[in-house]
Amino acid sequence: MQPKINSYIGEVLPTVEEVAQVIAKRDRIRWVPSGVYALHALGLSTQIPLNLVFLTDGPARTIKVGKRTIKLKRTAPKNLMAKGKISSLGIQALREIGKDRATPAELGKILKLLKKKQRTKLRKTSNTYITEQLYREMEKRFQEKGLKADLQIEEFESSDQDPVIVLVKYPYLIESPVYVNPWVKIESRSLIEP
Repeated sequence: MQPKINSYIGEVLPTVEEVAQVIAKRDRIRWVPSGVYALHALGLSTQIPLNLVFLTDGPARTIKVGKRTIKLKRTAPKNLMAKGKISSLGIQALREIGKDRATPAELGKILKLLKKKQRTKLRKTSNTYITEQLYREMEKRFQEKGLKADLQIEEFESSDQDPVIVLVKYPYLIESPVYVNPWVKIESRSLIEP
């Protein structure tokens, strides 16, 4: 990618995101901005990061673009599953903010940016991850630990239902106590309608 020439200021370097897109296309990799850059791109932060970190399924490396640095950090494919730019940025921004630390204003801004179609896609992706990948991983881990648990996904009507509920039923260790149910309910909420 070559710098552009502006008649007023001369040579203009490509943006860091443009460089990352060219690298992704050339190397046939997927990538998603992470951390502070995701917050800035969504308008949740006024900080402009000097060093950008992109999560990728390609090789990890560092690239200099002028005074800025692009760091490609290898990640698990599940971190690249989101469909659409806003969905990806939203997920990474929420990871940066921290679990249960996002304010209603921050959540509202992300939801407003997501179009209804994108929310539906995000729900379907979330549902697929929970019902296929997470469910299988939980079964595998229980078997590895030698635990006898019965995992069940509660019936639902459509693939974009919110929430998805996984029941983990286990045998009693003592005589059947009346006050404790022999199961744990795991409920996933991808988004709540604004």
